[in-house]
Amino acid sequence: MHKIYSKLPSDMITEDCIRHWFNYFRLNTVYEKYCYAKRAKKNIDIAVCKTIEGEFPKIAELYDDWGDIHTFPIAESVQSAGWKKWFECRRDLFIVSPIELLSLPIDEMEPGSTAITIPVGISKQLMQSMFDDFLERNPVVIGDRPKYKLNLIPFKTLVNTSISLDDIDMISADFSRDGSRKASHAEIAATIISMKEVSDISFQWYPTKEQKQALSQGKSILTSVAIQARTIKNLEKIYFNSIDGTINGIFPSTR
Repeated sequence: MHKIYSKLPSDMITEDCIRHWFNYFRLNTVYEKYCYAKRAKKNIDIAVCKTIEGEFPKIAELYDDWGDIHTFPIAESVQSAGWKKWFECRRDLFIVSPIELLSLPIDEMEPGSTAITIPVGISKQLMQSMFDDFLERNPVVIGDRPKYKLNLIPFKTLVNTSISLDDIDMISADFSRDGSRKASHAEIAATIISMKEVSDISFQWYPTKEQKQALSQGKSILTSVAIQARTIKNLEKIYFNSIDGTINGIFPSTR
């Protein structure tokens, strides 16, 4: 899986990260309550919406843009029908379309785009100068899109952020806010290391010579996975902080 990501165009990797964003937002209990109240449209539910809006100033705007995401299934992949139905009409909220060479007559353009004519055969320096002059004379085309900007996990590239989000997906069922988890961070790390089929598609953690020997003898490797256990702990923190951060239009969140 990791190798595949390195070969994908950035907009496809970004879309997959936004798919994770969508799924995390579905886990935000405040937004779920707000969607339910919006759906019910009763007086008591209108009051609930007003109360939530007072506590979370961005939620009404988020609802206008994202809609009731709980009427859609979990987005298992960017190819799933539910995801495509939700995302395609909202793409420009998250991803800016690339510059394209269009043929005349122009029948259709991406939403949020404009058409200009550019003389061909001139130098790159002159073209850049002409673009600068065009922007000076037409500031209306400059803005701050996309509206929802994907964060990168600190010290990680877009590709590695996407990989980390996939890694979290593999183990999030074992995460716990209150510490009442089924397995410790070290136990999760040891399980990953001992299962080649998991490491091959996700973490790519493989046992050392000493760990291989211990595993072959049926012994525990818990005392030798401290580094990987810290990684699991950090991923758990990102997971819960990111769920909470979606209500502010932020993803992922590391604190």
